Amino acid sequence: MCGDEPAPYYGEMVGVGLDLSARADLTAAVLAFERDGLRHVHAFFWMPEQGLNEKSRRDRVPYDLWAEQGFIKTTPGGSVDYEYVVADLAEVFSDCIPGQIMFDRWRMDVFQKEIERAGLDWPMEPHGQGFKDMSPALDTLEADLLNNRIRHGMNPVLTMCAANAVLTRDPAGNRKLDKHRANGRIDGMVALAMSVNCTLKKTGNLTSWLSDPVVMR
Repeated sequence: MCGDEPAPYYGEMVGVGLDLSARADLTAAVLAFERDGLRHVHAFFWMPEQGLNEKSRRDRVPYDLWAEQGFIKTTPGGSVDYEYVVADLAEVFSDCIPGQIMFDRWRMDVFQKEIERAGLDWPMEPHGQGFKDMSPALDTLEADLLNNRIRHGMNPVLTMCAANAVLTRDPAGNRKLDKHRANGRIDGMVALAMSVNCTLKKTGNLTSWLSDPVVMR
């Protein structure tokens, strides 16, 4: 966004998926809204500033470059400071209307304290990470992908999360996301799945898309 140019989600009612993850890792928030028959997605990521270069070398992922380019926001210290995340999201929400914020319950008690400390009142709703809750979310996401309805601006961090994600199934055929490798980060995909689950549910093969995530535009 340059100068006085409005945010691409300005004035929109958005669904939000929030995955806090471990404090030393990647925290993700994904906004999704529908316009002109398409689902527009805007992803935000945070990592601790301390150790970022080491993590880039260890994971062989250019987190440091993405931070320079603005795709990842950094917070001071060696862990993600949720106070900064809340402040950043409050700024984002000044341009749009968070209709529903779906979140993974993990560490949400700490995050909720920061929301309260900032005097904010957001429409928060827990979203399970097991087969029961994630399978309908993935059905919705899959339908959008198969119909070429997702637009996310080729965000490289979200694309990385998609490349690291695989699907696992329970005996009943329900699905959830898992990591392709132990140190692979999928937080953005988890947040994306939750964000699209805030809106209309559909039924819709996500496996092939996860193996070639660059089809997202």
